[in-house]
Amino acid sequence: MSTKRTTQFRSVAVWSIIVVGAAAVAGPLNPPPGPVASTGKTLSQTEPRVLIDSVPITISVPGSYYLGADLEGSGGITITTSNVTIDLAGFSLRGKPGSTGDGIRSNGPIESVTIFNGTISDWPGDGIDIGSTTGASLDSISSNTNGGSGFIVGTNATVTNCTASGNGGSGIGGSDNGKVSGSSAIDNANDGFALGSDSTIDTSLASGNGNDGVVVGTGATVTSCTANDNKRGFGVGDASLIVNSVAARNSANGFETGVAAEVRSCNSTANKGVGFSIGRSASVIESTAGFNDSHGFLLQLGSIARGNSARENKQTGFLVPGESSGVVIERNQAFGNIGPGIDILGDRCLIISNVASQNSTDFVIKGSNAFGEVISVGGEGQFSVPNSFANLRY
Repeated sequence: MSTKRTTQFRSVAVWSIIVVGAAAVAGPLNPPPGPVASTGKTLSQTEPRVLIDSVPITISVPGSYYLGADLEGSGGITITTSNVTIDLAGFSLRGKPGSTGDGIRSNGPIESVTIFNGTISDWPGDGIDIGSTTGASLDSISSNTNGGSGFIVGTNATVTNCTASGNGGSGIGGSDNGKVSGSSAIDNANDGFALGSDSTIDTSLASGNGNDGVVVGTGATVTSCTANDNKRGFGVGDASLIVNSVAARNSANGFETGVAAEVRSCNSTANKGVGFSIGRSASVIESTAGFNDSHGFLLQLGSIARGNSARENKQTGFLVPGESSGVVIERNQAFGNIGPGIDILGDRCLIISNVASQNSTDFVIKGSNAFGEVISVGGEGQFSVPNSFANLRY
């Protein structure tokens, strides 16, 4: 047999095997009559969900629940079991005249409650009170014009993209280890945000609240937040950290810290009280206080102020009161304050490498402190100083 015929024979044999094998894998070419049936499962089969179509209601069985329409009732939703998810589905849960209690509440202790995507309003109590729940999660919820607080959450709760406005209590109140992100607390009667120890708040706004804009406990972290038009702007507990945040037009102090806290890269402007009130052994670094009705920086025992600016405050730029000692004032600027630029009334402080100009008195330093020589260099053109620790009047 010729080579050409052998090759043709082998090709036909190979294609026969492929066709037979494909037929065996694909099954019959003529399927049975009738519509093609899905072999998959529906959403209700994979995640059975229960419709909430009226309130009041008590959820006592773990599972996934959802709203199908706006609801108004004399009582809200009570959760008495762990592992519950409520999808508000973009609808509202509203208390009607004469209603009682909270919009949503948990009776615990329970764990793992998730609520998201809707509006809670007009309840005589709190909008959402799940303070008895550990590890709750709230996302994309507005809680407005309730008689109590907008949100109350328990330990290890997470609150993201939520808004609390016009409530009779606080905006968002929580316990220890809470996390709040991308949220707003506006025009609430008490605090905007009030969380416990080891909590974190970031990229959030507190505005127009009747007490503190943001108040947190020991070991907390506040990042990239704004507090304006509240009573006090920020109050942070011992060993807490606050960075890249702004306090403006508050009716008391802009920032207040506890012991051994740190304030970094913050701005405090046009507050009625002190720009930064820095607690014992705390630090304020690379921050600006301007146009406040009181002092720019008030520094307590053992605190550090480094690399800051105090500009055009109505009292002192940097003040160390007589009862304080051991304060370090280094590389700061005091400009245009109505009182002294840097006023050291305490003992055993270190004042080096600062600059001051156009204050009522640029430097007031008691003799019992250590400080670099105060040198006037204003209008002198190019100059040199004997050492880098000198304080300059310009």
